[in-house]
Amino acid sequence: MNDNNNIQLRIDAILSSTDGITRAGANPYLHTRIMARLGEEKSVWAVISGFITRPAIVLSTLCFIIIVNVFVVLNTKENAATTTAQTNNLNDNEYQQMASATTYDYVSVEP
Repeated sequence: MNDNNNIQLRIDAILSSTDGITRAGANPYLHTRIMARLGEEKSVWAVISGFITRPAIVLSTLCFIIIVNVFVVLNTKENAATTTAQTNNLNDNEYQQMASATTYDYVSVEP
């Protein structure tokens, strides 16, 4: 019987713990601010800047720029090596053409 009284006392304590609860109130200007925010027109620049400043867009743009830079640097090194080799070949070809075009006239000139 003592256990039944303890259980009943605990139930009454639990039920009476909700007696002082009142409804939660919001900030009185919250509704006004929400309605003003919904009603404002966004300019094109505000939409663009909002899109550009997203972290995913910023990260993907940086990755794209880095990839393009790496590609350009690697491509430039390959082109520089090819250009140097071609320039050396042109210099050799010009020298050979000049050497073969040079003719000497072996006429004896008597003093």
